[in-house]
Amino acid sequence: MNQGDYGGGSSGNGGGWQQPQGGGYGAPPGYGAPPGYGAPGYGPAGYGGGGFQGPDPTAGQPFGRFWKHIVIGAVLSGGLSSIPVLNLLNCCFCLLNIAGITISMSMFLSAYPHDRLSNGEAAGYGAAAGGGAGLLYGLLSLFLQVVMGGVLASISGSLPPQLAEQMAQQGAMGLLGLPVHIGLFSGFGALGAFVAMQLMFKTRLRH
Repeated sequence: MNQGDYGGGSSGNGGGWQQPQGGGYGAPPGYGAPPGYGAPGYGPAGYGGGGFQGPDPTAGQPFGRFWKHIVIGAVLSGGLSSIPVLNLLNCCFCLLNIAGITISMSMFLSAYPHDRLSNGEAAGYGAAAGGGAGLLYGLLSLFLQVVMGGVLASISGSLPPQLAEQMAQQGAMGLLGLPVHIGLFSGFGALGAFVAMQLMFKTRLRH
């Protein structure tokens, strides 16, 4: 009995045990990574581009990131509100105050395109900017009164006693009215910023 009677042993082309056709043992057909766990990885869209929604990366950021644009809003609002005749627009819900704050919010959102604001942050932003605007408006009003008094005194040589007394009273009332201006501008600023987020910047609102 020769070797060929056993099919050629463990090698050869004619018979015997051979490696299964197809390159060996592989994974069963259809077996793979679960759907959704793909290359994109973890991110705002979740695992693999869908499914689990990750936390908002802008949540919990410090309020201090607003201060630069809060100052800009306060200067815009307070400056516009101090212009004679134009400041009459503030009789309609502090319109100039709200306009200045809205412009500064737009500048902030343009400078930080990935940032989002909650309703509370928007209201706080408006309140802070409005309070600064009220303080600036009150101080500028007092300054204008002093300047006008100096101009009148230089023209007439000296202010009449009644006019001097009246201007002194207005100056005192202006100082006492500073807290009122700050509170009024702050309240309307918070309301205006909140409404602006709902109507103009809704896509940047974080719920």
